[in-house]
Amino acid sequence: MGDLTYCELQQDLFDYLFPVCLMDWHFTLMRDESCQHEFEFHRAMRNGNIFQKMMNNDQRQEVFEFFRDSFLERLDSESESVTSTSVRLKPKWIYRFNSLGMVMPRIDLIWCPWWEMETLGRAVAALEYLSGLMYLEGDNPLFREQKRALPLIFANDSMNFDAGWLEENLDFLKQELTVDFFQSSLSRAVRRLHGHQLENIAQQFLDDLPICRDLVAARIEELPCLLAEAQPDRWTGRFTY
Repeated sequence: MGDLTYCELQQDLFDYLFPVCLMDWHFTLMRDESCQHEFEFHRAMRNGNIFQKMMNNDQRQEVFEFFRDSFLERLDSESESVTSTSVRLKPKWIYRFNSLGMVMPRIDLIWCPWWEMETLGRAVAALEYLSGLMYLEGDNPLFREQKRALPLIFANDSMNFDAGWLEENLDFLKQELTVDFFQSSLSRAVRRLHGHQLENIAQQFLDDLPICRDLVAARIEELPCLLAEAQPDRWTGRFTY
């Protein structure tokens, strides 16, 4: 697949190889493994413009739906990564989500059903994502067993150093992710996690929100700027620590 970055590929060979690459993408996502070995695959998707060159409209939609279904399956499993006091594992799905925002121009297909929080796993994932906007390093109660205030919600697991999120996805995020969205989503997560192991932590988020509101607003404003970079390093606004 890496050849698509540099030269044309015969359609029949592409039709044979691409599903294999998609399944590998899925399995590494589900196993929380880095996709760095897929560097050329992601590079080909972006720089080789394979959605336009190698697929018709129906095929593109099928691939977008594959990414959506795979990602929602991964989010649904996130409730298995928690204890009664914190999340045990680093949420690497966030990094893959951001990598996908660099190559698939329909990030809304994942975002919208995710934030409806129809499953406990999606509610846990929402809480993890919101925590990255809400707390400074060392203050995140959801990752108290971690050495750092995880997650870095602007990071990705791609080795593409050429460009960040697609413009379509950045425009969508700017419109969708607001302070009002943050507050309503946090309230929804608290309701969804009632009776769950993370119920008390979710309530703490809600209690902490008034004193964290300025940080949330600043990071919501800065996040699209960081995602527009290929490999962002850190928050650069006034809340940098």
